[in-house]
Amino acid sequence: MCAYWKIPTQSSTQAQVKEEMSTSNSINDWTFESFSNWTDDEDEEYKRTWPTPPQTPPQGNEDHLPSTSICGEHPGMGWELNIPETTHYYRFLIPDPTTNCTIVTPYLTYFINRKCPKVSATWGKHYPIQSRLLEPLRVDYFCPAMTPEQMGLLDPKASCMPTINKVLNEYFPYHISAAVRQYQYYCDTQYSIQQTIKHL
Repeated sequence: MCAYWKIPTQSSTQAQVKEEMSTSNSINDWTFESFSNWTDDEDEEYKRTWPTPPQTPPQGNEDHLPSTSICGEHPGMGWELNIPETTHYYRFLIPDPTTNCTIVTPYLTYFINRKCPKVSATWGKHYPIQSRLLEPLRVDYFCPAMTPEQMGLLDPKASCMPTINKVLNEYFPYHISAAVRQYQYYCDTQYSIQQTIKHL
């Protein structure tokens, strides 16, 4: 949609300019180009070029959690609403007890420890709870293997490790930071075994 407004010409006097700027350039005086010539064919072409994305079903599906107005009551302290694009979001699939369809769980709770991090999910208060090992989520694109230099940054003996851990805790998803913690745990276990063998 195009808008037009009157611009003073070079031949206008200063008084005329002030008058034109104060009256003709008011937003109420703008005129708009009509789209009355828009045809049905152009409308169809627009819809094909910019299709409307499918709406998320309120009951949820394998890619979306259900609406809070549909799922069960909040389980209580220690449980978090599984909100996408937050650090605690995790795509944990459970059966919807009302339809038996697979959906993303609406509620999560984490048990973070270096050796064996776990995550539990439920439809709501008083509903069954499912638990599993907390692992990094799979992605549908190629991820190259880490280089030895990159692996060195995650080594628990690295001087920068406190800073990296702080960044992981504050900005990274729980499943990523938990995976790094588990890697550090196995590194420490390896160093401990090597030290024991060395003193035999």
